[in-house]
Amino acid sequence: MDTKQAFVTFDVGNKGHLTRSEFKSALLSIFGFEFVKADIHSLWDSKQGEGISAAELQQIVERRSFMIGSFDKAYKMFQSLDKHHRGFLLIDDLQDAFLEACPKLAIGPEVFAAMDGDGDGRVSFSDFKRYLAQQPQTQQHVFR
Repeated sequence: MDTKQAFVTFDVGNKGHLTRSEFKSALLSIFGFEFVKADIHSLWDSKQGEGISAAELQQIVERRSFMIGSFDKAYKMFQSLDKHHRGFLLIDDLQDAFLEACPKLAIGPEVFAAMDGDGDGRVSFSDFKRYLAQQPQTQQHVFR
């Protein structure tokens, strides 16, 4: 359901704003999944006035769509590197991927260390996502 249609559908009584319950239902109809309570709380606290207006809902949906899209791209990249489906990458995984894609380029331990945010010898998805966000060249392709 698109944002305008969701607003009209869930604005019971045509008040011109969504109550908290209506807001949760509208987000569910737009995105197809329930947001966690902390997200709803945070979004609700950012509202202007007694409820969420149509313009506020549109802004929230645009911001969340961008965030979800960025997360999805990064996750797909991570999954393609995680050939053993372990949920983390070892230096060998990255070296193999580089060898396959760019045989003349090698990934050194310093690059792996920069990716391994907590220094545990594994690159988790959180480490990977953080590393991508710090790279200007990936920001324009993954996080835009």
